[in-house]
Amino acid sequence: MFHWPHLPGLPIGIGEYEADAADPGRDLLGARSYLVESEKEQVRSLLGPVQEQVMLLRPGCAPELAQEAARHKIVDFIGDMMVLGRRLTGRYVAVRAGHRIHHLFLQHLANNDLLG
Repeated sequence: MFHWPHLPGLPIGIGEYEADAADPGRDLLGARSYLVESEKEQVRSLLGPVQEQVMLLRPGCAPELAQEAARHKIVDFIGDMMVLGRRLTGRYVAVRAGHRIHHLFLQHLANNDLLG
């Protein structure tokens, strides 16, 4: 789920991924990196020429852009979980998650001997 409640007018995006679907990655392939307009100036120098390829989200933008941001969040989650070195099973729901939260989740699994 992509949702920034502190930015009124920014659409909510919800994405789903079914690993067992006929073409599981099809919906994730076009999920671009994104930047929320209020962060643009802070990261302009870091992005350099890449900023032209980053999707810019702003209040009132098309809901489809928030959906794409949610799909990008799924790609981030799957990538971060790859450090486990095994196939993910189960159902995962992530609300307002990101790399930091994903890493805390992995630490929780490891610290509580939940990796089997």
